[in-house]
Amino acid sequence: SDEIGAQRQIDLTAAAVAATPAYGIITTPSNTRTEQVRAGMLYSRFDLTARSQGLVMQPLSQVIQEYTEMAQQYAAVHAAYARDGETIQMIVRLGTATVEYPTSMRRAVEDFILQ
Repeated sequence: SDEIGAQRQIDLTAAAVAATPAYGIITTPSNTRTEQVRAGMLYSRFDLTARSQGLVMQPLSQVIQEYTEMAQQYAAVHAAYARDGETIQMIVRLGTATVEYPTSMRRAVEDFILQ
């Protein structure tokens, strides 16, 4: 059922969060499009730097989504981790991988070649 599936996902996320040694949070003074793009650029640099040091990151984006069903969680995480008026753009788990997967692009290189 949907309820059981949702609870399983919550339990898996709670276990992952409990096992996480560090978190990263990217905030901006407000929530302009420019701030969003710059936060994305900072996230990319953060991710590449972490990866070059043997660390991995996983975004935890649902709690910062701006829709009705997440309003309570959104308000709670901002109250706990954002200064007055700031917007949390990214929250990530940071640590070492427990399972190694081969590095790959999200899309095949052929998708980028025009013939």
